[in-house]
Amino acid sequence: MKQQKPSGHRKIPMTLGDMLRQHREAAGLPVAEMAVQLQISGPHLSRLERDEIAHPSPGLLLRITKRLGIRPENIYALTGVLLPSDLPDLLPYLRAKHPDWPDLVVAELDDYYAYLKHRHSLN
Repeated sequence: MKQQKPSGHRKIPMTLGDMLRQHREAAGLPVAEMAVQLQISGPHLSRLERDEIAHPSPGLLLRITKRLGIRPENIYALTGVLLPSDLPDLLPYLRAKHPDWPDLVVAELDDYYAYLKHRHSLN
């Protein structure tokens, strides 16, 4: 049984701030531009990305998910709020459940999950 090797070079988001920053940077958006699009100040977005805001508003989180193409369940899992309708993807779930696990462990689990889905032709 051949397993895919985990990609040790990827940064696994551990917090909401990590996830926001990674998606914003991947979209090529500077903080100021993203803040305007979210209708908040640049310093407010910077504080979010540094995890200095403990409980961001659900409305802001929803605007972020829409702008960056992130599933709301993934953001809500990292903020400790789970929606009853859907579960988050594996990475945000693992980070919410086991924030102290090393990135390599989380990446290996995610890669193995992808391998099993592929092996068994699961969606």
